[in-house]
Amino acid sequence: MERHSVLIPLDETAFSRRIFPTVRTLFAPEDCRIVLVSVEDPPPDDTNVGRPTAPTVLPGPYGPTTVVRPVETRIPYGRVEESRLRARESQLEADAHALRDAGYSVTTVAKLGQPTDGILQAIDEHDVDLVAMTTHGRTGVSELIFDSVAESVLTRTEVPVMMLHPKESDADTAT
Repeated sequence: MERHSVLIPLDETAFSRRIFPTVRTLFAPEDCRIVLVSVEDPPPDDTNVGRPTAPTVLPGPYGPTTVVRPVETRIPYGRVEESRLRARESQLEADAHALRDAGYSVTTVAKLGQPTDGILQAIDEHDVDLVAMTTHGRTGVSELIFDSVAESVLTRTEVPVMMLHPKESDADTAT
């Protein structure tokens, strides 16, 4: 029997991980391999951090005045990007470890970019049979404002997409 390949898109929230119990119920470890994907919008080109300098004492009309001027420090894009990717990879590895302990074969993919595009690219790269993901189930104006990644993936791939809209009460059982 051929193993199915199930892609699970994750973000930094616990909400996205609520899909795990459903996937574990539907697919036995010997029947599927899991691809965990985390795609995050890239940081701005430079991140500015204002850091105060040592106080400067200046003469003033009523005696010495202490002035603290912030100094703008730019953190190079590459360092911010690398740090964010390491954090994503670390979280994905923690999720993968739990699934591996349950007997699943797991691959992790962390990247920066537009989430929908990154998920679609991972679908192609890993020969995925099914995408399993959570959705907030927004409709109307809130969907327009928050741009549903789940809906965008659903409409842009030919691979079946299973969307779970977990109830708030499911939060404690999503391990």
